[in-house]
Amino acid sequence: MKNIIFIFLIIGTLFSLKAEAKKKPFGNGLYWELTKDGTLLISGKGEMPNRSPWINKSSKIEKVIIEKGVLSIGGAAFQGNKKKTYSHLKSITIPNSVTSINYCAFENCI
Repeated sequence: MKNIIFIFLIIGTLFSLKAEAKKKPFGNGLYWELTKDGTLLISGKGEMPNRSPWINKSSKIEKVIIEKGVLSIGGAAFQGNKKKTYSHLKSITIPNSVTSINYCAFENCI
């Protein structure tokens, strides 16, 4: 019986580590993850830096969810350009914890 419980603990830990591995750190205390359904999740606690590490995936992003704890949206965070566009972006959820949106954060978003 102890062996079975131990095996379940190991499996649970592996699944937890795999889920955490999808989150990529950026800035100081923030993480981002792009799910298979095109949702960009931004989590953690702190201010979002300027520019975004997800720009190369911009055409795959359909929805952005910024979770409570994020304090600002960085300058040019979702700024598109001729080659990298947010052409499929349909919605953005911004929590009350965000108190500032910096320059050009959503410039050229369609």
